[in-house]
Amino acid sequence: MSEYWQFAAQALGLFTVSLLGCWLGFSIAQARRKLPALAPGTVLRLRAGSGMYRTRIVEDSSAHWIIEAPVQRDRYVPLRPQEPVTVEATTDSGLLRFRTEVCGRDVETRRIRIEKPRDWFCVNRRGEERRSDLEDMPVYVESRDARLVDLSCSGARVIANGSLARGERLRLDLPWSSTPVFAWALDVQPSPDGSCEVRVRFEEPLALPATTKKGTLA
Repeated sequence: MSEYWQFAAQALGLFTVSLLGCWLGFSIAQARRKLPALAPGTVLRLRAGSGMYRTRIVEDSSAHWIIEAPVQRDRYVPLRPQEPVTVEATTDSGLLRFRTEVCGRDVETRRIRIEKPRDWFCVNRRGEERRSDLEDMPVYVESRDARLVDLSCSGARVIANGSLARGERLRLDLPWSSTPVFAWALDVQPSPDGSCEVRVRFEEPLALPATTKKGTLA
């Protein structure tokens, strides 16, 4: 009987050591995980209880960012201290998304201080399944002629006439949708012919259309 208890104690000890090793490895990995750098001038998409807004980082410190006050209809949006917000920003690693809160507001400059997050994640649309059967389908971006390159439920690549800016909020009119779709420009590559290739992320996941053959809606 003593041999049984000795074996059980050894097994329990080995299991405990394994758990501690996993926890230590996870803790080290988390400690080494650095928040992607967001330099002054970086465009942010900020979702608060009153809506979604576009703003920019003005200053960067070790614990906070100072951002411009969002503007809507030529008026500053009065975000309150301790108000929770969801923030998105474009980085080289993908779309950075995190939740944080407003720490303070300068009455004179109207600039807002938000706390840097302890947890965040990056969304990389390259890992999603893309619909290439809709390639070259005509669409409209900000009422301009455009065409699809590829499409997923969370984003798309389009070729649009004219110039667009990275970080800009865009309206897309799609042939299978009776209402406009809004998205953020993650990356813009201009072409010599005056058009540009734009990679966008939709504000809300998109319901994809059924097709019968390439470029033809079912």
